[in-house]
Amino acid sequence: MTVKVEPAGRTRSRAKAIDYMCNFAMSYSHIEEIAVEDATTPDDAELIVERLSAKVPRERIYRSKPSSVIGTHTGPGLLVVAVLGDKG
Repeated sequence: MTVKVEPAGRTRSRAKAIDYMCNFAMSYSHIEEIAVEDATTPDDAELIVERLSAKVPRERIYRSKPSSVIGTHTGPGLLVVAVLGDKG
């Protein structure tokens, strides 16, 4: 299995960033599991989980918090969507 980490892009607002992350995740043809992570914005993370649960059962969407090392380098507004699946 190959793991690929890449920046998803840049947007000008938080709402557009959330839209972008949701659309990115939904573009996968087959999704085994998804992880949604936030540093200090649980409401934004829950919004993402709600939107993704239209395609992926909630029991396969995991919520977590970043480690202190990651949080130090990214800042308090961190939101992450990680997808395990096939792009298609």
